[in-house]
Amino acid sequence: ARERQYSKAVSPVYLMLNIDGVDWQSEIVNGRIDSGSQWIKAERALGKRESSLIIERKNWWEKPIPTDVSLSNPHGSGTSGVTVYNHEDAGHKNYVDLGTVNGDLPTPIILEATGAGLTDYGMMVGLAAYADVANLVTRFEGESLTALTGVTRTLVADANCSGGSYGQLDWSAQYAISLGYWSLSTTETGAYRGRAYRAALRFVDVPSYNRYWLQWGAYVSSPPVSYFLTEGMVLTPTKMMILPVLQLPPWPVDGGSDSVYLGLRVYKGDSGAATLKLDVMQLLPADGFLDFAPMIAGYGTFSILYDQALGVLKQSNLSSGSHQVLGPGIELIPGRSMRLCFLFYKSDGDWDISKSATIKVSYRERKRIIQ
Repeated sequence: ARERQYSKAVSPVYLMLNIDGVDWQSEIVNGRIDSGSQWIKAERALGKRESSLIIERKNWWEKPIPTDVSLSNPHGSGTSGVTVYNHEDAGHKNYVDLGTVNGDLPTPIILEATGAGLTDYGMMVGLAAYADVANLVTRFEGESLTALTGVTRTLVADANCSGGSYGQLDWSAQYAISLGYWSLSTTETGAYRGRAYRAALRFVDVPSYNRYWLQWGAYVSSPPVSYFLTEGMVLTPTKMMILPVLQLPPWPVDGGSDSVYLGLRVYKGDSGAATLKLDVMQLLPADGFLDFAPMIAGYGTFSILYDQALGVLKQSNLSSGSHQVLGPGIELIPGRSMRLCFLFYKSDGDWDISKSATIKVSYRERKRIIQ
C-alpha cells in the first residue's frame, strides 16, 4: 500500500465493506500494528497479547464495479458507444454530453476510444464541467474571421475543410499585428463561465515561415483596443498548432452585460508579404484535460482503454506503450452538466478532419460517507 503511493506500477490495496448488499472499497495508503508496551509483563503472565490494527486510507469510498455513463450528441446516445468526429460543423460534432454521474465526490474517468484509420494518431480530450454547455461555442471558422486593418481575408471553398471552406489571411506589416476576430453574443460569452480553454488551430497548408509568433486572446469593447492575450508561440511547421490556455471571459463572472471578441495576433520578424490559410480554431475546455501522445508507429487499430484511477492504459486490450498520457487528468463531477470535447492528431502534427471514433465513458461511484 505504501509503495503504491509512489508507483502506479504497484497494484492498490483496498479496505472492503459490504453494506446492505452493496460492495464498497477505500484505498489503503498506510498502516501499522500497535501493541503498546506498558502491559507487556501482564500480558505474558496471562498468556495473551492485545494489539491494534491502524489503517490509513483515502478519504473516500467507491464501488469497485464501474458504472457506464450515458452519452449523447446529434450522432447518437446511450452507453454502448457514441461517434465523435475530428471537427465540428453543421453535420459533424466532436463532443459528447454526459448523463447522470452518481455519488457526491469527483471521480476519475474511465475512457474508451476506438477508431478505424487512426493508426499513429494521438488524442486530446477536454472536459467542460462548469460551463453552460447548452450555449457553449467552441468552433470558430477561418472564413468567418473579421479581418482588421492591414489584413485581407479571402473565403476559399475547400471540401476537405471544416464547413467546406477556409479563410486565407494576407498581410505584409512587419512586427506585431492583429489579424482579426470573431464576435460573441452576451449569452455566448457568459456560457464560458470564467473557465480555462485551450485553442487548437488547423491550417490548410503547412506554414513555412520562420520568426513568426502567434497569440490568441479576448478583445473587450472595440477590438483590438483592449485585449487579454496568451503568451506568443512560435509558428510550427505543422497543420495543427496548439495555443496556451486562456480564461474566458477574462474575468471571474458569467459575463453580465459584457461580450467579448476572440482574436488572433501575429508577430512577423521579417519583411514582405505573408499568408496563412486558416481552416478553423477549435477550443478545448480545460476543467479537465488529457493528451494521449503517440509513442510508437504502426501499432494497428486505435483502441484505447484508460483507467485513470488505476493508471492503466491499454491498446487493443493489451498493456502497451503506444501512447504517453499527459495532462492533469479528468474527474467527473456529480450533479454537473458535462461535455467532453475531442481532437485526434497524427504524430507528425497533421489534423485530418475526416477521422472519427467511438467513445465510451464509465466511472466508479465515490462517496465520502457510506451508511
